Amino acid sequence: MSLEVFLKQRAQSLGFDACQICRADEAWAASGRLEAFVEAGYHGDMTWMETTLERRSRPTAMWSDAKSAIVLGLNYGPDYNPMVHLERRSEGNISF
Repeated sequence: MSLEVFLKQRAQSLGFDACQICRADEAWAASGRLEAFVEAGYHGDMTWMETTLERRSRPTAMWSDAKSAIVLGLNYGPDYNPMVHLERRSEGNISF
């Protein structure tokens, strides 16, 4: 069994819904979206987003010796479509 297969199976056994392995020296697509978000001022008073923007653009910006990154995903949404609650205008919605 390859290391990649082992890691993905282990992630699944731990309850993760997604596991991908990527090169650590390439910029993440999300880094561009985060940069645009911050440049537009959408981060508000969360100045840490602006001050840590560069080091969160790619893994090697924080860990220069990194070769790969394991990216895990976990679906924590409900078993139903919560958007139906938005139709009830007399009630509030709270994300938790």
